[in-house]
Amino acid sequence: MTVSSPLELYTVYLGWRQYDVIWQACIQFGLAWVPFLGLFVENLTKPFETPFGNGTETSFRRVFIELLLMCVVIMFCVYPWMSLQTSDVTYTPYCAKGATQSTVGNSGTTYDNVFASAVQDNVKVPGLFGLMMNWTSGFTNALIAGSIPCESSITHLMHQVITSRLTPDLQQQVTRFNNECYLKARSNFDSQNPDLDTYQSTLKAYGGESDLNWMGSHVLRQLYYSNIYAEAPVTGFSYSAFPSTYVNDAVQKGEMTQPEWGYPTCEQWWTDSQHGLESQIVSQVDKATPQNPHLGALPLSDQVQNWLREAHITLGNSTTSDDIIARGLLYDTKGDYGGFTTGQASVDTDSGVSGAMAKPFVELGQTLHQFTQNSFKRAALSQILPIIQALAIFFLLVFSPLIQIFGRYRLGVSISLCFMLMSLIFLNYIWALLGYLQTGLDNSLLDPTTGDLLGQNSTLNNFMTVMYFAAPALYMTLMGAAGIKIGAAFNGFMGDGASFATQAGNEGSGTIGAVTKVVSMGLK
Repeated sequence: MTVSSPLELYTVYLGWRQYDVIWQACIQFGLAWVPFLGLFVENLTKPFETPFGNGTETSFRRVFIELLLMCVVIMFCVYPWMSLQTSDVTYTPYCAKGATQSTVGNSGTTYDNVFASAVQDNVKVPGLFGLMMNWTSGFTNALIAGSIPCESSITHLMHQVITSRLTPDLQQQVTRFNNECYLKARSNFDSQNPDLDTYQSTLKAYGGESDLNWMGSHVLRQLYYSNIYAEAPVTGFSYSAFPSTYVNDAVQKGEMTQPEWGYPTCEQWWTDSQHGLESQIVSQVDKATPQNPHLGALPLSDQVQNWLREAHITLGNSTTSDDIIARGLLYDTKGDYGGFTTGQASVDTDSGVSGAMAKPFVELGQTLHQFTQNSFKRAALSQILPIIQALAIFFLLVFSPLIQIFGRYRLGVSISLCFMLMSLIFLNYIWALLGYLQTGLDNSLLDPTTGDLLGQNSTLNNFMTVMYFAAPALYMTLMGAAGIKIGAAFNGFMGDGASFATQAGNEGSGTIGAVTKVVSMGLK
């Protein structure tokens, strides 16, 4: 049985375990036998309420037919007898090549520890439900793997960037660099108004005018950063390699001792492969990105680089993944000049299980409120929807025993529950299909350096976000209606059987047959 998320591993398995527990409790407390008592009482009293026919013969045949049907329903749809092992429920991201298969107790997530005490390898499930879940999950995953291409979503990648967190030391360096390098260089650029020919090729290669609006600007690096120095020592740059003329004079005069760290130029401070600010930022984001082998995900910088190779929008043919990641983390989505902020990078990704579970629901409210203004928020849907689906499946399984009992073990009730469960599983295909369409729109319209849409199709893009809720709602409504009709058809078929038996027992009397058929409608 293949599921769609690590959480669903546990909601499915624990849902069936609770089903088993509730069913056993209903048997021990006698609740499971109440429908049989109701069957006998109803079929012994109702036939005698009519002045026509042989009440004893009618009630006997009705009891026999309904009792037989109830036993069949209990055997295949209610009583848990099919064994479900922890290794039988699996999850593998379909677009993650080489990902380790996750199972209950071995998902590589904190769920393994949180639910460890609740997992017992002796769960039983009803035969029909077990077979239907296996078939539906296999069918759904085959559709996804066979018909939906795997493409990198820039909104999903940038969502990971802006929800990363800078360390206090790195944030302090960023503030210093902004004040000591970027603001100075930009002020010089605005006041000196250099000849366009001196930097036009660089400007074109790195995305146009937007390149000037962030501290990693390649134009400012070309024109000014090599001539501007850090005003104070920068950690990581040894003084012997990055000395300062003024400090040397002070040391020689005995006014100060030689410092441990040096004074790099702004170009060195930003680009150094080991201690450079950009490489530190990218490394910090990569560390914050889950490196779980069960997810099979590449480092975020590699994913962004893959997207750049696939992208069909103009960001400048020399723009790198490091540029996109650093700018996405440091600036708000409007990319205002000098308006860098680390507020977006203040989300704690290590806040524990309670924070991890609460965060998607908080983001849901933000997403619904801001989806017309901020396309990055829509990436949160990919995290929220699987949680909603997993919890819906869990509660459907938990409530099923009581629904079946109070539904008097009618076959129509079981069929409706099966259709509801199959529909919830099939939502994975709907969301995967919408995700593919959304990815195509985002990759063709979104500029990750600013967060702005390059085209005039923001309304269409936002409509796709609404469809994540509208399409499943429409599908579930239609499938729910279909399930109810099919369940009623089965009940109607058995009701007609009861009517046929009654009519035969009364020698085909049209009037008596009509009356008993009306009575039989109570089965529905």
